[in-house]
Amino acid sequence: MRFAALATVLGGMAAAAAPDSPPVAPERPVTDVYFGTKVTDPYRWMENRTAPEFIHYMLAQGKYARHVIDSIPGRDRLQARVVRWSGGGAVVRGVQKAGQRIFFLKREASEDVFKLYVRDGASAPDRLLVDPAKYTEEHTHYSIDYFQPSQQGERLAYGMSGGGSEHSVIHVIDVASGKALP
Repeated sequence: MRFAALATVLGGMAAAAAPDSPPVAPERPVTDVYFGTKVTDPYRWMENRTAPEFIHYMLAQGKYARHVIDSIPGRDRLQARVVRWSGGGAVVRGVQKAGQRIFFLKREASEDVFKLYVRDGASAPDRLLVDPAKYTEEHTHYSIDYFQPSQQGERLAYGMSGGGSEHSVIHVIDVASGKALP
């Protein structure tokens, strides 16, 4: 929660004017010796992702990237054309069958992250089980990393991580009710 509040404050500070160039990361060299070889890391300070200076730097990077992307001439028309030519349809992946149920990840053309769905039979409608957007906090998005149904499909375990982390948290749900299990 502290991160979101600080990011909001710093984001407001960085919102003064559109940047003409990307922010430059300060270098603070730290040297370690590994098996007799010196290795210098000028950006080790960035490993502290909650440090105000790091947050400010990343928000400035994001602001610059958004400025560059938004200033591409004809970008909206190009995006509409790509969607039209690609069919703008959903992307489905990770299909697994357990018992009579079919589990899969699906992302609509207008969505940023995959959601976890189930069908209670081959001709049944899609039913949303897990929507990572419901867990999303300001400046942090969540995504489903993996999932595994039980043999008959009555329970489902899935891993979800936030902010690009590779550290998934495992959740287990009852598929019929969609409720989280302890």
